[in-house]
Amino acid sequence: MTHVDNDGTVHMKGTERNMKIAYGMKNNLYKTEGGMGEMISTSPNGFETNSYPMFNSLCNLYYYSLTNPPSNTGKPFYDQFLDYAWHESDQPNQNFLQAIRNILYDPFTNAENIYKMLVGMEEIYRDSLVSMKNVNDDQKAPNNWTLTLKSNSSGAKNFLPSGSAFVVFDADDNAWIANNFRAGSADSGTHCPVYKYDATPADFSPVQGGGLLGVAFGAAVSPDKKYISFGNFGWGPEFNNPQEGSISRFYYKDGKPVSSSNGFTLGLSRVQGMQYDNKGNLWMASVGCQEPFAPSKPGVYPFEMNQVRLWFILNRKMVTLLKDLRQSLL
Repeated sequence: MTHVDNDGTVHMKGTERNMKIAYGMKNNLYKTEGGMGEMISTSPNGFETNSYPMFNSLCNLYYYSLTNPPSNTGKPFYDQFLDYAWHESDQPNQNFLQAIRNILYDPFTNAENIYKMLVGMEEIYRDSLVSMKNVNDDQKAPNNWTLTLKSNSSGAKNFLPSGSAFVVFDADDNAWIANNFRAGSADSGTHCPVYKYDATPADFSPVQGGGLLGVAFGAAVSPDKKYISFGNFGWGPEFNNPQEGSISRFYYKDGKPVSSSNGFTLGLSRVQGMQYDNKGNLWMASVGCQEPFAPSKPGVYPFEMNQVRLWFILNRKMVTLLKDLRQSLL
């Protein structure tokens, strides 16, 4: 969404959705009024990854490009950085912001050489890559300049993300993530985290109920992106494991389940991959029943081997009928 002219003029354009996501992620890096963003500067980021030191190194690059002392190659610092940053062979970088923009196209080009420009220089912005503790000097140089942020909060401290797998996005750009197990236990997970466009947990995250149990590969969003379905594989101790498996379905606005407490179970057996077609039908792959399933010990799954059932279609009309049946029973 950004283009930088040779004279340094910056042009930004994009949809409201693009700008919303970009601004939300920007706030995770730095505050508009100044200062570091909370996400990049605290656990599980901060000094636990190299993204926070890398950001400080980029700030030091900016400082020395402005003050322009001699670099360790003999060239003025500013000119050397423009040379090192990726650019088309016939279109050299003309200014700092243009070079930074081009690093997004190819963050790998001369990554180590750019890092070495700061070795031996005073850290104007402290805690940069050159001063990382418990890291050998020959391992401090990044192989690319990509900033990666981690999150280990689902929105509830007792339900951490654990065994995260497939992800789908709803109409509000929330990320719904399949969650396989309960952290610190040998039980299938009964929750799935949902993250907003800025990578923070949604107000209703993590979602629970509706039959959620041991979701992994099964995650799908309806064509209108308003309903999210999870396939419940179910594993672990027998008391926490349904033999046949099920499907859980949620509404995107509030995260409330529209499936029953056991999920949709008709004709299902350990659902894995799922995908909606253009008509709203949900196609599912099932692995069937095998005895036993790792990592459980023999004896946990006492039922007999069944024939593997590969594909099922769950039509939207069936979902409606099941929902109406449930309401009538209630």
